[in-house]
Amino acid sequence: MAYFLKNQTAKGKRPVFLRGSNGNKGAIVGTASLTTTAGTTTHGVMLCPCSVVGYSSPTTYTVDNTNPVLSYVRFGLWDNAFTTTGTATVLNGNSESGNFVGSDSRRFYIRIYDPSATTSTVTVDWYTQSSTGVVDDDGKGPNHTGVDTITLTQSPSNPGLYVSKALMLVADEVDNAQATNTGLSGGSDAAEGAADHRLRRAALGDTMCYAYTPAVTSSGKQTFTEPIFGPAGSPDVVKNLTVQFVKATGGLHNANTVNQTIVNNMAAHVKARYAVAGINVTCKYTDAVDSINVPPSIDLANVIHDSAAPSTGDEAVMIQLLRAKYGAYTTANTTVYVIVIGGFDIRGRSGESYPAYIAGTYPNAVNCCFVTQQNTRPGNIATEPHEIGHVLLERVTADGGPDGMGHYEGLSQEQNLMCAGAGDIATDPNSDTQSKRLWNDPAHNDGVHDYQINYMRLSPLLH
Repeated sequence: MAYFLKNQTAKGKRPVFLRGSNGNKGAIVGTASLTTTAGTTTHGVMLCPCSVVGYSSPTTYTVDNTNPVLSYVRFGLWDNAFTTTGTATVLNGNSESGNFVGSDSRRFYIRIYDPSATTSTVTVDWYTQSSTGVVDDDGKGPNHTGVDTITLTQSPSNPGLYVSKALMLVADEVDNAQATNTGLSGGSDAAEGAADHRLRRAALGDTMCYAYTPAVTSSGKQTFTEPIFGPAGSPDVVKNLTVQFVKATGGLHNANTVNQTIVNNMAAHVKARYAVAGINVTCKYTDAVDSINVPPSIDLANVIHDSAAPSTGDEAVMIQLLRAKYGAYTTANTTVYVIVIGGFDIRGRSGESYPAYIAGTYPNAVNCCFVTQQNTRPGNIATEPHEIGHVLLERVTADGGPDGMGHYEGLSQEQNLMCAGAGDIATDPNSDTQSKRLWNDPAHNDGVHDYQINYMRLSPLLH
């Protein structure tokens, strides 16, 4: 295991930053003499390699010195999080295999080797911060009065090696508020803001941070960072999508009272859902500017997805108004347009979308969506990202799923963002069991899209 100093020298016994050639990070303490042909020089001595590591296999829940070091982390998928019989609940057992964090396919662990430590456990501070260095989630709860520490337990076969239980990043505060069993021996549930709460909220562009104080006397706390998603050139590089929200005023059956606050709320949900896929969504909307005025003869409740309606139905008029304002459809225009209307749910639906395969029938409808305003369906947080998901998936394949609309029909169907009726299923729509998840593993397979995130990330709308 090779290490090198990174533009630092040891000063007394205060640890300084060190990065290993294998991806480990760590602290160094003290000095040692090294004799070479050029004479005797003094160098820092590695004491505490610190790393964020992954699992050795999806169903292996123990961590040792062989686990792979991660160069970046990603948001958890909640892909093994729910009971699959009866009403779905979050699996939150003490064992890792029975815990939604411990079994997540994107879980990670903090691992520290401190040969000077003799206790059975050590602790690290764990939090996230924005690109400007401002703390995002300090791990201390919504009132910032808790603690941000995570316990690392000493390996019984490797004294000095300390490992956390599985940890996970989430993209919204509702998920972050989910209590997590600590996974420790005899452990109970830890709420947000308590020690050993195993979730931290983050956003794309944030950095994950953890800090450790080596056991050597007078050692100072050292902070280490991990990027969220991969660097340029990696398969997990962040991609970008532009979404333009447009308010429809006028028309029949339009109880539209959309304002900037409502659209900002919609945009926040869209950004959180797609952050999990490594897709940074730029949402555009200015209340006094981004609107279309629909003639009173146009019935907003008649919006329906089929191959003919966009060229002849009432929605065709709205699309024509949109294109007159924002420009005709071209393959170079990668913006997704979301028209927000009122009274839409009179037909028992809350959204429709027009992906690329409809281009031969009515190209101006391509990449357009209709959604009902949220205040007519309180708590429905899934409609906007769901309809955008159809556009992303069906830009890749003409037949987006078993029913031709890209709807998900696999395991934990009602928790998936792309299930039919997303947002209308959960008893409490603003909950962890809401239909807002995206999977990326073969166990969650609808027969066509077993890797939802990978398919979405292939969309030519992303840049």
